Amino acid sequence: MIIVAVLYFMWPAISPPSGKIIYGGDLLTQFYYWKGYLADSIRSGTIPFWNPYLFSGTPFLAHPSIAAFYPLTLLFIIFPLNQAFSFFITVHLVISGLGMYWFCRKYCNQFGALVAATSFALSGYFAARIYAGHIDLLSTAVWIPWVLSLLFEIFSKGFSKRRFLGGVFSWSMLILAGYGAYLVYTTIFAVAFAIHCVVVVHLQPNNIVNSLRRVGWASCCLFVALLITAIQWLPTWELAKHSIRGSGLPYDLASWGSLPLSGLKLFFNPLNRVELNKIVFNLGGGPLPNPFDHFMGRILLMLAIAFIAYQVVLVIRKRPLKLTPLQKDIGFFTLISMIFLWIAFAHHAPLNLHKILYTLVPFYRYIRMPIQHLIIPVVLLSLLAGIAVSNIKHRLFQGTILLLIILESITFGKRFIFLTNLPTASYDQNLISYLQKEIKGTRLLPHYRVVSPVLSDFELNAAMKYQINTTSGYDPVILRNYYTYIEKNNGSVEDSLLQYNVEIPPITLSDNIISDLNIGYILEEKGRDTLSAQTNLYTNILKGDTYSLYKVENLRPRFTLTPTEENCNDINEGKVSIIKETINSISLATGNDCESRLITSDIYYPGWKTKIDGKPKTIVLSKNVFRTLNLPKGSHTVEFYYYPRIFIIGGVISVIGIMSCFIILKSSRT
Repeated sequence: MIIVAVLYFMWPAISPPSGKIIYGGDLLTQFYYWKGYLADSIRSGTIPFWNPYLFSGTPFLAHPSIAAFYPLTLLFIIFPLNQAFSFFITVHLVISGLGMYWFCRKYCNQFGALVAATSFALSGYFAARIYAGHIDLLSTAVWIPWVLSLLFEIFSKGFSKRRFLGGVFSWSMLILAGYGAYLVYTTIFAVAFAIHCVVVVHLQPNNIVNSLRRVGWASCCLFVALLITAIQWLPTWELAKHSIRGSGLPYDLASWGSLPLSGLKLFFNPLNRVELNKIVFNLGGGPLPNPFDHFMGRILLMLAIAFIAYQVVLVIRKRPLKLTPLQKDIGFFTLISMIFLWIAFAHHAPLNLHKILYTLVPFYRYIRMPIQHLIIPVVLLSLLAGIAVSNIKHRLFQGTILLLIILESITFGKRFIFLTNLPTASYDQNLISYLQKEIKGTRLLPHYRVVSPVLSDFELNAAMKYQINTTSGYDPVILRNYYTYIEKNNGSVEDSLLQYNVEIPPITLSDNIISDLNIGYILEEKGRDTLSAQTNLYTNILKGDTYSLYKVENLRPRFTLTPTEENCNDINEGKVSIIKETINSISLATGNDCESRLITSDIYYPGWKTKIDGKPKTIVLSKNVFRTLNLPKGSHTVEFYYYPRIFIIGGVISVIGIMSCFIILKSSRT
């Protein structure tokens, strides 16, 4: 029934025809190009460690949203991109339902588990994520019930090979799916659940040692999973340290997306525009009004609240007070849901728990949007609703509630599941054709923001698809040295992160930055055109409905030689030529009459290496961001290549993790 319900929910977007794709805000502006670049590179036999097309060059495979080592990412390599997204989402909704069914079966009968599973898989949460195109959040969230279910089994029944392997697998999938914030929240829940199981459930002295042993095995599952997945998260962690989030986000930015206290109304009216407008950094624009992204359904919520209230009454009426194990867990799940709701309020709450976590837990300094803590109540309240239904004696009532929950979920969520044209369908093909043909050996400056009308003609991340080198992009993970270089060029006194945290600050044009970044063309937003009067510097090439394209005159070459030897001021021009260029490397032929410095406009990042005539040399940083190299006089072959050893280190740790898992399973008796 879960699979049938999901298929109906996703219809007709399950298998889109050519030219169509399931709608999703970030799917169309980010993931379509990220997954496409990954798939195209792998199919051509290249591992895309580097992305030369955005931000003047930036790491690609280490990016958390790429999830290159997540098994279901294979769908994007096997199927056409438009179909792969639909298959990917559909499969994950099924996974979410099956995981919730299994979790709920620990507490209730099959019918109650079915209610929890369908309500979770068809919840407003997943509908909102699909509509927003939050592929990484969706694919990570579905594994939370699986992790919680394995935790429950280990805490309640102890170690077994099946439970250990299942725990390692579930944690690994949650980590590899790519959204790190959900890993943090799930880990916090797991720690709290372990304390609950040891302190509350097993108060008898003879059970404490046994309980601690089980907690140890549960912790071992996470530890081994971290080892196995190191090949993905270790390079991602390195990238995060070198990004604009590397020093942690200022709290004003980390608290964006807090739920106001009055926002409780959204749990019953998810389209309340007054309350939604109070949430900074909501889902973003789209053809439909944005919904509250953690709506669980009115029926489910009222059912869960009524069940909790009923359990409280039962406890109060008991004399002497003695809770059953089920009531203890229900109380724990209720308390945890309230705590995570409190954290989601952040600075709106009388006591800011989110600020406390931000201060005490380092990972919280890299995470935005406290409202995302509500994923834990979404999971737990679905569970409580399932338990409530299983306690109803009459099957007719149970069936009626299940039917009503499914109808409400489909009525609310199905409107957000629809097909749209491929994002490239609206692009100005004259512009694309010109850029692909003429921009070789130089870069395009998209001189507009992530909310510009020019995006309908050329999306910032579309440069990856068309292999056009640009200076910008749409991405929350931007290299800090590059971002700082732009700020210094602009003369910024204060950090610009509060205004620009998914894009670089708009570049203030100057001769220096045009030369440094090898900007050969500038794409201006129509109506904000500032270059038309400077005909001696810029020549207008094309005009469209939303843009004007300018060519930069007197452009400095991408690679230049500057003498470093005294009394040597003349270097013959045309002595640097490109022999071969790939996304991960570039080979040059140089010829210079004296000792010189090879100056490039290419960005440095750990892992970039160089050789001169086959011998390794040290890259010299220019302006703390560009790759340069000291050259002896004469003719030379120079190779810059990206060789990120962090993947090798992560791969070795992953092998150790797999071996550790095998040894544990082999040596255990149960």
